[in-house]
Amino acid sequence: MLAVPALDESTEKRYRNAIRAYFEAEPDCDLEWITGVLGSVKITARAILAARFKEYAFTEKYRRLMARL
Repeated sequence: MLAVPALDESTEKRYRNAIRAYFEAEPDCDLEWITGVLGSVKITARAILAARFKEYAFTEKYRRLMARL
């Protein structure tokens, strides 16, 4: 398992909501947008994806995002 820097609850929630917006195809929440949001916290973002968004693991969107992080 990846060692993940500790985040405060509100910061983790912000990242989770951003990832959810990407997967749910909210307007303007494309791959470029989400990688911009998560670009500085790649290890943390990968851990959040793996732990909280397993249901998307077999989708192309998930694979593209993981490849960018």
